[in-house]
Amino acid sequence: DSGVLNFYYSTNGNGHAGAKTVGSVSNGTWYHFAASRTGNTLETYLAGTRGASIDVTGISLYDAGGLVEIGGYHTAGFDLNGHLACVRVTKGVGRYTGASIISPTLPMPTS
Repeated sequence: DSGVLNFYYSTNGNGHAGAKTVGSVSNGTWYHFAASRTGNTLETYLAGTRGASIDVTGISLYDAGGLVEIGGYHTAGFDLNGHLACVRVTKGVGRYTGASIISPTLPMPTS
């Protein structure tokens, strides 16, 4: 959907699971997005507000041993029409939890 930010993940490499609408976005506007797993809960945040809280008890994300797609789901034609900056992936540490988080309000400086 145009203007809607969704979060997808795969548990088996054949399609996606847990597709959750995180929130609406507008062209020409910068947003902070985060997805964080702490224990058995996967939470998504857009501009500091939790968009989804998913129970992932007993679920492992699929390890393809290859590329990770960020910004699109190429086999379904859901590609990001925009830019990504300052992507951070951390294994073993849930960075965010709770109903809201303190998120940056502006993109990181380029100089």
